Amino acid sequence: VENLRATIKSLEEELASLGDAGSRKQELIAQLDKLKTRQEDLLKVGKSVKELTGIRDAFEKAQQAYVVAATDYQEKKAEYEAMSQAFLDEQAGIIAETLVENEPCPVCGSTNHPHKACKSVKAPSQAELERFKELASEAESVRSVKSAESAQAKGAYDEKQASVDMLVRELFGECSLENARERGNTEYAENRDKMASLTEAVSKEEERERRKAFLEKDIPEKRKELDGLQVAATDLEKRISGLKADME
Repeated sequence: VENLRATIKSLEEELASLGDAGSRKQELIAQLDKLKTRQEDLLKVGKSVKELTGIRDAFEKAQQAYVVAATDYQEKKAEYEAMSQAFLDEQAGIIAETLVENEPCPVCGSTNHPHKACKSVKAPSQAELERFKELASEAESVRSVKSAESAQAKGAYDEKQASVDMLVRELFGECSLENARERGNTEYAENRDKMASLTEAVSKEEERERRKAFLEKDIPEKRKELDGLQVAATDLEKRISGLKADME
């Protein structure tokens, strides 16, 4: 009886100390949920910044490809125009060989030919000129395609940059992407430590809740057991008293 009374007293003191068990649990869970949401936002920004870097690289490559195509087109265009001029000069030279003084020119109708054109040794043939024209046309088509690809890449980059800027402003206010990346990495690591501490605190609160529930059930059972022991002790005392009387 005395041992059980001491046990019950100890358990009742423990139960009293657990009176607020679970009271901070919801507050801790709310803090944990808030940090989880923040971490998700930080990850989202980090992923978006990484995607933006890739889109920017693609845009810059598209720009470079356009510059190369545009330069190639200008070169082929200039080459074609030079060859075309040479071809025309050649044709003029051929016509000039057939001109007869005092007879009309088949081109301008003049009967005087004081400055006849001369044939060019480097002039291209009709087939060669057509080939130069074809190359210039192909280069122009490539330039148009690269221009469209560059414009599309720029549109994708501008759209993504606007989206990332908005996310960064929502999380950190006005700051550069590089600064946002650094701040995001630092805060993510700090929040990870905080979440570990909060998770441990929630676990301890839950353990205190379970212990409180156990004691609230166990103490009455031990009191019932104590009542039984007290009845038994009373009966034994009566028997002892009776036996003492018989012995006397």
